[in-house]
Amino acid sequence: MTVVYFSEIIKNCAPVNKIHPCRFPIISKDENFKEIFLIQPKQPAVAIIGGSSSINYLVGRYTERIGCSISVLPVSTSVEKIRGIKPVAVIFASVENLENSQALAAELTNCDIPIIVCSSMADQTRMRELGADYCLLHPFGYDNFSAILRAVMSQDAEKSNISKRGAEA
Repeated sequence: MTVVYFSEIIKNCAPVNKIHPCRFPIISKDENFKEIFLIQPKQPAVAIIGGSSSINYLVGRYTERIGCSISVLPVSTSVEKIRGIKPVAVIFASVENLENSQALAAELTNCDIPIIVCSSMADQTRMRELGADYCLLHPFGYDNFSAILRAVMSQDAEKSNISKRGAEA
């Protein structure tokens, strides 16, 4: 949770309890009698394409532990819908899903959205040929998943810092 003045509320924040931004709970007033509001930053999102219920459940639990939200999408999802979610990464539940979504994978690459694929050791070469950035080898556990997602998130933060520095120059 973050404490800010109402005049400083930024677009990247969502109100607590999803109430109207003008009606944040007032938690205090400062020495100048400005009202202080409580806001909650949005969670980073991960999109999963075409997963089975067991993979979706497992990825959902792992992303929750890391502090991310998850959006489960069908293979036929458009890149515009994915971009609207603003995911830190897109996970394809299988190499077959990635093969069937080559146009989408190419657009995701053009949008600088990392692609993670759940696959077996035998599929690693094929997965790379299809444009995947990272591989979650079956059976994957929390440690492997979190290491990959944290690497993706740190690269995303690094890119944001570089673009902010470029805008300031």
